[in-house]
Order: sequence, then C-alpha cells, then structure tokens
Amino acid sequence: MGLELLIGWLILATLVGIWAGRRGHNAGQWGFIALVLSPLLAWLILLAIGPAEEGEATPPADVEESLARLAAMADQGLITDEEYAEKRRDVLARI
Repeated sequence: MGLELLIGWLILATLVGIWAGRRGHNAGQWGFIALVLSPLLAWLILLAIGPAEEGEATPPADVEESLARLAAMADQGLITDEEYAEKRRDVLARI
C-alpha cells in the first residue's frame, strides 16, 4: 500500500509539473512544489493564478541560445532567410 501511494504521489507531482510548463510556468519548480506540498494543492494554486503572462521577460541565456539555434538552422539551409528573420523578431520580442 505504501509503495503504491508513493508512486501515485510522484506521478501526480510530475503531471502537475508538466501541466505548469504547458501554461508557461517553470515545470521543475512546480513539480517540486507538488511533490513537497501536495499535487492537488499545487494544481489548485496553478489553476487560481492562471497561465503565465505572455509579456514576461525571457532570460537572456534563453534568447542567446534561441538566436544561435536559429542562425545555425539558417546556415544549414533548414529554414529560409524570411523564416529566420520572422523567428528572430519573435525571439527578440520576448525580451
């Protein structure tokens, strides 16, 4: 009984983290909160605060990494120059 409860708790905490990530929140942070407090309580808190604001700033490291990946894709011919310019504008708009 105890092992099944622990496994269920871990699965639910993981699902809360995944759901938080899909709503724009930090998945790892919310998964940990769900693990420590309660998956149900963490889920209710996330439900109450709603999705992350789209205007929240993206950390500079993520922006640099995204731009580097886009440039590499353009150099390899995986995306066109127009697609590169459009995606670059999208990334820079998140700052």
